[in-house]
Order: sequence, then C-alpha cells, then structure tokens
Amino acid sequence: MSLAMALESADFSDFYPVATSTLGAFQLLDRLGTGGMASIFKAQDIRTGELVALKTVRNRNEREANCLLREIGVLKGLDHPGVVRFRGAGTWNELPWMAMELLEGRTLFDEISAIWCRSAARELADDLAVSAGAGWMQRLQEEAQLAWPARPAAGGRLRDTASMLVRLARVVGYLHDQGVVHRDLKPENVFVGTDGRVTLLDFGLAARIRGRGAEGTPPRTTAVATTVEYAAPELLRGERLDERVDVYALGCIFYEAITGMRPFEASSIDDIVRMHLDEVPVCPSDVVSGLSWRLEDLILSMMSKRTKQRPRNGGEVAERLVEALGREADDSRPVA
Repeated sequence: MSLAMALESADFSDFYPVATSTLGAFQLLDRLGTGGMASIFKAQDIRTGELVALKTVRNRNEREANCLLREIGVLKGLDHPGVVRFRGAGTWNELPWMAMELLEGRTLFDEISAIWCRSAARELADDLAVSAGAGWMQRLQEEAQLAWPARPAAGGRLRDTASMLVRLARVVGYLHDQGVVHRDLKPENVFVGTDGRVTLLDFGLAARIRGRGAEGTPPRTTAVATTVEYAAPELLRGERLDERVDVYALGCIFYEAITGMRPFEASSIDDIVRMHLDEVPVCPSDVVSGLSWRLEDLILSMMSKRTKQRPRNGGEVAERLVEALGREADDSRPVA
C-alpha cells in the first residue's frame, strides 16, 4: 500500500482533540490500538523511512500526560535490546507524543494463552481417545495410580518457557542496574518477538530509585494505578519501594506461565488486593506436574510478603532460575 493510500484509509478518530496526519518528523499511517490512557499508531519516519509505533495520550488529563512524559524521560536514558527503543518525542496542541520502535510478534499474555490453549487441546484429544477406546473404567483398573495433577508444567513446554523467563528476568535486571523500577510488570507489557527477543514496554509508571533525573519520582508513593493482579504488597500499601517490587511481579508472571493461572484470582479488585496482602498462593506443584522443587521455591520466594525474603533484583532471579534449570537432574530436597 502506498503512503497516500494508507493515509486515506487511516483512522485517527482517537487522536484527541482533532485529527492530524503528521507529528514532528513522523507521518501517521494507521491506528494500531487504543488503551485506557493512550492510543498507538503506526507511523513512518519521513527522514529515514523507518516504521515506528507512535504513542499519544487520549485525553487532556494531567495524570495521563505525566505518565507519558515520565515514560519519555525513562526510555531516553535506557539502551538495551530488551527495552523498547526510543525514536523521538514532542508535543502537538499541548499534548505529548512519543515514537518508539515498531515490534513484530505478540505479547507474553498471548504467548501464555497459546501455551495453555495447546495444552488444553492435547488433554481434550487424550480424553477423547480414551473414551473412544478402552474407556475410563478400564484405564482406572489397569493403572495402579493415576498421576496427579494431570497438567504438565508450562503446558508441557517447561524448558522453552523457562528460557523465555530467563531472558525477561535479565532485562528487568538491566533496569535495576540502571536504578529504575518498572512498577507495572505484567504479561501485557512484555513483548515476545518473532525472533524470540523479549522486550519490555509501557514505562509510564516507572520510577528511579537511584541516581538523578527529571523523570524520577520519590521511591515512596501513595497512589500508583498499577495492575493489581501483579502488585506487590508494599506497592499496594504505598510504602517505600526498591527493586523487589518488580521481583514480586515477576514471580506472579512466572507462576502464571508455569501453572496457567494467576496466583490470586477473585471476582473483585478489593479481594485480589486483600489476597496479595494477606494470603499465600497455592503451591505450583499442587496445580501442575513435572516442576522441580528448586524452581517452585524460587517462584514462591519471589512472591514472599516480606521483601527481604525475595531475590534482590532481576539479575539474581535470572541467575537462580538458570541454576534451578541446570540442576533439575538432582531433584532431592536438602535435609534441614
């Protein structure tokens, strides 16, 4: 499609307050998506021809504008293959916008969903085969003991999934080395490229805990509009934060990828918040099979209510995960 044709078919209706086709050196081509606070457009750098993703705020809202300005400030100071690359920023009609690299692939949320959809399809096929063949009663008679739980860890793709999680933890470790905490880690904010590259997105709630910079905020906070399903207790309570707030969120992500379910599920946000504050998640080995005790201990320690019992940062999580995977053959627990 030519640039002229793309512009004719582009949908800019969500770009408040009036439509435009050019922002700075970037020509808008089409809308990619719309979230609660921002719209994402596919655009092209007029100078280089590079295709980019261009992010704008949807409304004249000070908090939304500040989140995007914070994200711009943080990304300009980061340089890592696992962090979405900054391409430019500016304002239009007093509203901020930012251009970043255009990624190809899908989110970690989609990746986890695909893993467990495939697993469910295999289980259904096995069940149908048993029903059409000897039947469940004969199977019960022939097997001395049915394996429980039936679902394999990570839908039967534990090594591949764990490798992906190692790459994610290393990216988070890079952030922590730079004195930055993300504060909104969740599968929707992690992008898995077609080449396997894991990339972190959406730094609108990120904060600096070390160093100086206009994009930083005090480590103590009283109101962060984070996603509660992955929120650490200290974040929910508005306490002083460090890298271990991201470690907790990583633990929730690991738990979900390995078991196919979030550590805390409830019908209301208030109940989920209460569970993060007061309850211990079900052990992953009670949900899935084939999980080493080392990997399970790591996941549960990442979600400890007490910050000092968690790994210190993303780098330590990656190291311990690699160690757990490398020592799976020795699955005997040490004797206290």
